[in-house]
Amino acid sequence: MKKITEVFWITLAITIAAVLLYTGGLQALQNALIIAALPFSIIMLLMVYSFYKAIRIDREKIKQELQD
Repeated sequence: MKKITEVFWITLAITIAAVLLYTGGLQALQNALIIAALPFSIIMLLMVYSFYKAIRIDREKIKQELQD
């Protein structure tokens, strides 16, 4: 079952890319990839913000421990 699923998704991705290239050229393919990557970019920005907050909180805890 896993192999069939992999083949299906690979075939689907190749078909979509081929159709986009045929109908709109490289520009259409690039636009589709940018639109598909946008949600991932937003998640990455949220992860960076969370990491920054965690580092800042840890820094404050270390400062308090050093003062005690």
